[in-house]
Amino acid sequence: MRKLIFFGVLIGMLAALWPAVAVADEEAQSLFSSFRDRLYQIRTIDNESGSKSSIGSAFAINDKGSLVTNYHVISNAILRPDKYHLEALNSEGKSLPIVIDNIDVINDLARVSFKEPGISKGLKLATAEPQQGEAIYSLGNPRDLGMTVVPGTYNGYTSYSYYDRILFSGSVNPGMSGGPVLNHKGEVVGVNVATSGNQISFLVPLKKLQILLNNERDISLSLATQAYKQLVANQQTLMQSVLDGDWNRLPLGEAKVVGELTDFISCWGDSSVNEMNIKEVYRRCRNQEYIYIAPAFHTGILEMEFFWYESEAMSSWQFYRILAEGFHSVSAGNVANQEDVTEFECNNNFVTQSKEVVKVVYCVRAYKQFKGLFDVLYLAMSVSNNNKSLISHYTLAGVEKKFAQSFLQRFMDHL
Repeated sequence: MRKLIFFGVLIGMLAALWPAVAVADEEAQSLFSSFRDRLYQIRTIDNESGSKSSIGSAFAINDKGSLVTNYHVISNAILRPDKYHLEALNSEGKSLPIVIDNIDVINDLARVSFKEPGISKGLKLATAEPQQGEAIYSLGNPRDLGMTVVPGTYNGYTSYSYYDRILFSGSVNPGMSGGPVLNHKGEVVGVNVATSGNQISFLVPLKKLQILLNNERDISLSLATQAYKQLVANQQTLMQSVLDGDWNRLPLGEAKVVGELTDFISCWGDSSVNEMNIKEVYRRCRNQEYIYIAPAFHTGILEMEFFWYESEAMSSWQFYRILAEGFHSVSAGNVANQEDVTEFECNNNFVTQSKEVVKVVYCVRAYKQFKGLFDVLYLAMSVSNNNKSLISHYTLAGVEKKFAQSFLQRFMDHL
């Protein structure tokens, strides 16, 4: 009898949900058929092979031939214009050459236009953001399979967000980057930007798009120089907010370390005892977003890691030998390659902090195309407390020297 009641309730719930699902499907079909001709695929073409090396999506924003996409979709053509050029493929399969009009590298947006005047109706911008829980629709070209529409849910802004991202319950797949996200009226409420899988995707909000469209580019600057100036200005405000943040010390084992310095840095931690009877207590903190400069080159990351180790089951020599193996395996928290950054240059030293002898490694690598910006890696291990040790690491990605030095001093003062 209970089973019959349960299944009856379940069937009732499904019946109640079915009309809403049907309405969402009808709206998705209507939007796709109405605005298909305003969607484009953006192709980055390798000049030597004549073939596409990457793809993304875009949408017409006016009837003058202006399109909106993500910065990361067209970044190769900015940083390596001798190697790549751009084309837009319309809904009829016609490929049209395009040029870049303006960029916002921080918010991952770009405005492009046809080299020759083209006729294209534009999508309208919404006058307000959706309500949390409202159905919205992501359009784009996933994995070069053809234009499609993905229904999902608007969930507001992500927590611990510095750059502002909208959390979208829907599958924004590779190739859909730069496509529009529409409300039920067919108005743009955001731009596809990234996904974490499992129906967790992220959108650039409407207000960031409006700023891009309202700002004119300084044509006296190259696009690469414009990107550089945006990166410098952003790291100045970000690092100053970190330096002005809450540097209260929190316990970790028998040590004290810093925690969530600002509202856009979150920390996670746990503890365990491994098979060698070494107790580990750790805390990891970082901002949740990064800035995409080029494939395999990300910046704007701040991460901190703290590990407290102790053991009564082995000698001091065995204890520190095991820790040293892990100590030297730490790497920078952001992605970069030799085309974009120099090799790390490192200094090693022993210093005394609060009567503890600490081995410190401090490494710096420079950005090749963005002079004056650096990645910094700090690593320290206390070595004078018998079978107990604190290992600390941080990465600062894309900072000027003065901010790197200020952070180092503040960090060491608070351990």
